[in-house]
This record gives sequence, structure tokens and C-alpha cells, in this order.
Amino acid sequence: KRGVQGDEWTSLGEVHMSPFKFYYNNSWGAYYQGTSLDDLKRDSMTFTQWIGTYGDTPYGKFDAGGGFYKYKESTELINKTFGITHGRFGPIEDVNLRVYDLWKKFSDLTLPGRSVRGIMVESYLFDRNLQYAYLTAKDRASFIYYAPGLTDVKKTYIEGGRIVLFPEKENQFALNYLHGWGTDRPSFLKDTVYSVEAKRTIPGFESSYEYVHDDNQYGQH
Repeated sequence: KRGVQGDEWTSLGEVHMSPFKFYYNNSWGAYYQGTSLDDLKRDSMTFTQWIGTYGDTPYGKFDAGGGFYKYKESTELINKTFGITHGRFGPIEDVNLRVYDLWKKFSDLTLPGRSVRGIMVESYLFDRNLQYAYLTAKDRASFIYYAPGLTDVKKTYIEGGRIVLFPEKENQFALNYLHGWGTDRPSFLKDTVYSVEAKRTIPGFESSYEYVHDDNQYGQH
């Protein structure tokens, strides 16, 4: 590319990127029931397909994809997701942005790992001495696809964040926060939880400690 500065042409530089790539894969799955191996009978069969694309952009690596499940009488789009990995937005670099279906873990006592549908962003700051993550989403049912309709979004919501100090060092410290609400939210879960984590890593050994507080109780792990 070239631009004009005064009466002279000046080079603005060029950026070359690889073309976008597309992928597709599929698999068959079957579910059997019976009291013994000799008595097993096939109850259902599903055909799973994944299709998507990925490639470099001026803002980072982009990807998008969807999962289709074919049942006896219908084909349903169960999973869909898109996002940016190692994104660059002005002075902020190494941003991961994920939208729609995603899986995220904060800690064992706050968000031990959950499939949700929403928005998640995480990045590094201060020369990679601090890492943060923010999540707001709806909860999802388990990914059971023996029959249609079992992966609906529940009317339960979560919002939270996580800050990790020295994420790439031997000694790490983290703060976690999670808040949940909604008519389908299980009654035994607390609405709000906070925790503090400490982790020590040496070759061949890792130790960790987490101290947590919910609405009215304390715990540790």
C-alpha cells in the first residue's frame, strides 16, 4: 500500500495473511439398552457433523463453527461458537474473545468447569504479570444427544471474573468471583461466591490452596 504525504508518495507497508481454511468432519453414534451383552438392543442412532472455518485477521486468529446432530426425524444445530484468539485491539494484545457456546473454568470452588452460552473475554496485562477473565452467560443442559431437545438453554445465568497474578511464574495468586441467578437455578447453590487461590509449582510437583466465602459460609480446599 502507498499513501500521499504532501507532494510525495510514501510506503505504508503491506501485511500478508494466509487464506481462511474450512473444515468438516462427521461421525456416527449409537445407543444400546439391555440387561446383558447378549440382550442389547439398539435404541437410537445419531449422525454428528461439524463444520467451520478459521484464519488470520488484522485483529487476531478468527474461528467459527457449528455442530449438527441428525436424529430419526430431524437435524438440529446444537453447538455454535465463534471468537478471536490472540487478538489485538489497539494497545491491548493477546486477547481471547469467545461468543455463544463455550466451556470455562475459574477454580474448583467457584466455577469448576461449565458449558454455557454467552460471552467470555480474557487477556494479559502489565507484561503478562496479570491475567484477567470475564464471563456472562446462560447455563446449558448436559450434552446428551440420544434424543432431541435435551441441550436447551436453562433459565439460569452466571456472571463472574477471575484475576491471576504472575500467571506464568512458579508462585501464582488468584481472585475469583461468581454470581448466579434465574428461575431454573438449583436451590442448593449459593447466589454469590468469592475465593482466593495460591499455587506453587516446581518440576514434578504442584501444590495449591483455595479459601472461599459464599453468602454466609466459609470453606477451603
